[in-house]
Amino acid sequence: MAFAKNTVPENPPLISLNVRGAVYKLLGEVDAWTSINAWQRAGFGTPAALSDVTAVNASEYRSDEVFTVYRDYVDWTDRSQCESALQAMSVMVRRAKANVNDHWDPFWDDYAELERACREDGFTLDEDGTLTQAGVIDLEDFDLSGLKTTDGVMRSLKILNRALTAEDQDTVDVVSAAKELMEAVAASVLKDRWYTDERIDKLQFKDRCIEAQKALGITGETGAGAMTGGLNLVRKGLVTALEAMRRMRSEEAMAGHGNHRLGEVSGADAQLAVDTCRAWCRYILELHRSAPVAAPF
Repeated sequence: MAFAKNTVPENPPLISLNVRGAVYKLLGEVDAWTSINAWQRAGFGTPAALSDVTAVNASEYRSDEVFTVYRDYVDWTDRSQCESALQAMSVMVRRAKANVNDHWDPFWDDYAELERACREDGFTLDEDGTLTQAGVIDLEDFDLSGLKTTDGVMRSLKILNRALTAEDQDTVDVVSAAKELMEAVAASVLKDRWYTDERIDKLQFKDRCIEAQKALGITGETGAGAMTGGLNLVRKGLVTALEAMRRMRSEEAMAGHGNHRLGEVSGADAQLAVDTCRAWCRYILELHRSAPVAAPF
């Protein structure tokens, strides 16, 4: 099914201007008909501005013009459309790369910029030119539609993804960024629930996250019955997980705090921290979407 033209987005784009702009720079090596076909193969319809383009007259158009039309056609806040857009852009990048044979062509400078943009924003540029999500918090992980304030979350998410995709990955940075993403989610939830910035800023990591849980009604005593009893154990485990993340950050990951030594965090431990962060944030965001926000009056 073809996607309809987007309305004005309320949430941050899932594929940044950084990555889209870097792809745009490569389009001089791709013909317009290939570009249109790439978007159509990915499931997008034909915008009215391109309805007269055919294989016969496509040479009269430029691929960068085609890209600009589709840029305004795609809803960059929609996960499904962004995944399809990655497919379309991958076709264009692969074709552009295949069309350049000269090792000294300036194209490769622009290609290097795309590689850099992908690393910065949590994507992988495969050897053949395919764009994919890196081993990061990706487009499928979080639904931020329930948040009114997302800037802090998106900024923290980008920091974590950069830490995960860094060529010389520092596991200490990964753990630190995972904790900061949890803090950002907690802060946004509390902000939506009428907590003042001053009150939020005074809360340290564990207290801020626990306060967000309380605001959402997460306690160890909620509900009744065998099923609920099991769930309560999970809820109690959230507090334990928060304490573990706090200790991992304060006792092991000491970089950036003026300490005389760096902590040591194994790759497996860093991944566990990321997985804990992902699970906690998804749970909190889902509860926040489903729980009504009462005004303080």
